[in-house]
Amino acid sequence: MRMVKKLCLILFAVVCFSGKAKSQFVFDFLNFSFGMFQSVDEGGYEGRITFYNNSPASLHGLKGVWHVGERFKMGYTLHYGNNVITSLMNRNRYRMLMLESGLFLEYIFKRYEKWYFSIPLQVAGGTIYIPKTYVPSDQPNSTQYFSVEPRVQVNKPVLNWFQLNVSVGYRIMSAGPLYGTNSRNLAGPSFNFGILFGSFK
Repeated sequence: MRMVKKLCLILFAVVCFSGKAKSQFVFDFLNFSFGMFQSVDEGGYEGRITFYNNSPASLHGLKGVWHVGERFKMGYTLHYGNNVITSLMNRNRYRMLMLESGLFLEYIFKRYEKWYFSIPLQVAGGTIYIPKTYVPSDQPNSTQYFSVEPRVQVNKPVLNWFQLNVSVGYRIMSAGPLYGTNSRNLAGPSFNFGILFGSFK
């Protein structure tokens, strides 16, 4: 619950420091996102550890899941990242903020007595922003991106209402021009972990 509150405060700060049109868009986007989370069968926290420009980075967010039969699940994610990475231009370090939402389809590959193995495929889109103090005036400091990330995931129900999952994947990225990086260096492997609440009998 503390992580959810922290994420909400961060997203509120993003809204406060955006322009008027951007603020309205972010409010509408968050309203839509939290509306979707109200209808899920399972929901909770998801974290990600990855690399941008070969610099370690983390994202934190919310994950919601709907059941689609016995073998499939669908889900929605909302992530926020605030990391310091190394520029490809001059090896200087700068701050990079990300706001991302995505959809995923998860296939339950094999069930065992106390855990199960699944294969999620996530498709996401988002915005990357670098504060202007780090960027020359003639260079772009924000961009939108699209990503596809296949994963292999292990799921462990701990209680009837509580489940842990961990996954590894590789993120394929397509982004617009952005100072100090490119699509190839924003792509990379990821380690993901989640805490879900729902019915896991």
